[in-house]
Amino acid sequence: MPPARRALESAAAPLAGATAGLFAALSAARRKRVFHPDGTAFEGSVTFGVNRDLPFHGIERALVRLSRGIGLPEKAPDILGLAIKLPDLDHDFLFATSGEGALTRHLLVPAGGYFRRPYSSVLPYEVNGKLVVFGARADAFLAGAPDGELEDLEALVERGRVRFDLTWGPAGRGEIATLGSLELRTTYDGDLAFNPFNTYGAVRPAGALNRLRRESYGASQRARPDTEHVATAST
Repeated sequence: MPPARRALESAAAPLAGATAGLFAALSAARRKRVFHPDGTAFEGSVTFGVNRDLPFHGIERALVRLSRGIGLPEKAPDILGLAIKLPDLDHDFLFATSGEGALTRHLLVPAGGYFRRPYSSVLPYEVNGKLVVFGARADAFLAGAPDGELEDLEALVERGRVRFDLTWGPAGRGEIATLGSLELRTTYDGDLAFNPFNTYGAVRPAGALNRLRRESYGASQRARPDTEHVATAST
């Protein structure tokens, strides 16, 4: 690890406990997720392309949650979320509406519908010594489809019409490439808890902000009554 990155992560360590305590208190008070409290879950599959730099390949069962980040009324723009669990790999992708530029892929950007903006992991991952960002964007044929409310998504999924391209690229300047595709097939009624630190192979969250994030996720989920008996990696 470069000395500058090591110094930043060391500086973040004292804040981790305070951050965890804050998120635990907020989750307990709200009695559900601090962020992305309102959402709908689906079942589908991810088909990965061939890529020698990443450990993903073939077709994997996927459990997916689309959600509103702040919980504003559905007619208002919000930070929208797309969370993907690959149960057989014990890997979770957590994305939020963002941009695809060198800067904007690291920013949260509100959207008025689930198909109108690209999604990004925002914070970087380390893969074989390189910092990368994962993301997703709705298939082009969904342009103009009703996507402002969760009920709209459920209707489209039941008609077999919801598909996203999964992407990845450098954390900074560089070309965004296709990782694979996500297809939603039906609604899912089981309990879901996502954690960005459930990762497969050599893919690891990186950086000082992810250090804070690790503590806050665990504390938040332990404090929520809706996940009292749900492990972070379980379905």
